[in-house]
Amino acid sequence: MILQDVARNRTQSFTQYTKSLIKQYLTNPYSYRNQIVGVSRFLWRMSTLYKKVILYYATMPLYNYNLVQKMEFAKSPNTNKIIKDYENVLKHINKFNFKTEFAVAMAIAIRDGVYYGFVYDNGEDGMFLHMLPMEYCKIRGKNEAGQWIVAFDLTYFSIGQNVIFVEGINGDTSGCWHQCFQDAWREYNNSSNKQETRWFMIPSEYTITLLSSLDDEFENPLPFLSSSFIDLLDIIDYSQLLADKTELDNYKLLLLGIPLIDGDVVDDFKVSEEIASVYKDAVQSIVPDLVGVGLLPGLNLETVSFSQNTTADTTDIVNNSIRNLYKTIGVSEPVVSSADANSAAGIKHSLNNDSAYAYLLVERLENNFQYYIDKNISDNYLFSILRQTWYNEETFIEATR
Repeated sequence: MILQDVARNRTQSFTQYTKSLIKQYLTNPYSYRNQIVGVSRFLWRMSTLYKKVILYYATMPLYNYNLVQKMEFAKSPNTNKIIKDYENVLKHINKFNFKTEFAVAMAIAIRDGVYYGFVYDNGEDGMFLHMLPMEYCKIRGKNEAGQWIVAFDLTYFSIGQNVIFVEGINGDTSGCWHQCFQDAWREYNNSSNKQETRWFMIPSEYTITLLSSLDDEFENPLPFLSSSFIDLLDIIDYSQLLADKTELDNYKLLLLGIPLIDGDVVDDFKVSEEIASVYKDAVQSIVPDLVGVGLLPGLNLETVSFSQNTTADTTDIVNNSIRNLYKTIGVSEPVVSSADANSAAGIKHSLNNDSAYAYLLVERLENNFQYYIDKNISDNYLFSILRQTWYNEETFIEATR
């Protein structure tokens, strides 16, 4: 699959978000949805803490799966047929990298509020998810199986060089996106009323749609942690203040005195301003970068320091802000940040609480993939993802023996 034309250069700039700007966005989420998502992506790049919290949820499940064949116990089973069919289905879906594909889907859903994925499946040769641009996707409704119906804005292919995804590059290749997108794009271009054909209903049997919040937010899904944006910016600001203060603590200022001639004459110096400046420049050229040199009349050589013994207090402000953020988000601080734990029991209950949210998203992915199997592989199987995480792996195994 072609994701970009590598022969073309691309530039992109990002907004420097402020707390007042974020507050404006959050008070009107329908008008500023894309901007709110932009803030989340900005924090993903700027805040290691934010990224670790998202990846904490996304990588917590092990995504080990179970596939059970449906059986009619009233009939005598054909053992050879059952085993052969089961083997074929296992070979098919075992080409799908659940640990990577589902973890990425969950991380993006938490970061952006929703994940729209299209399944590309070449049978036993391979299967993967292609993330669709959320800005050009809308949820229209649900089908009879309770799966989301997603509409795709075909004007996406009119932007920049995106047309290569459905038409190829300079005629050298064919369009690489699924045939249903190519057909919809062709119909859109040939239509006399483009507004009617602009929104293409993607076949539900190929889509994986994951909301990070409740289903009633489908119309305007927002980043799951958007309520913590202000706190995260505070931590970034505090960290920068601490860095600035540390540099200032190491700064020195040398004041070189210009001797005065005794008497009542104003500005009567023993050396000229030119000589004093030459002397100052000579000293400045040999001192370290964090030492400044200045001239003052009538003084001998003096050193001025800017250090204040409050580094510990400033560090505490940053640490307390991070600790409060964990409490606001509700994740286990000892696990995410490797901080000291209060007790093993406390960590266990905190992990159980955190995993409850991860399992909610896992169940949605599970239902999505079950529908895909039913429609594209076989409707004779029950697919499930084990409720197993990095933190309960051993106890889970013991409980299932």
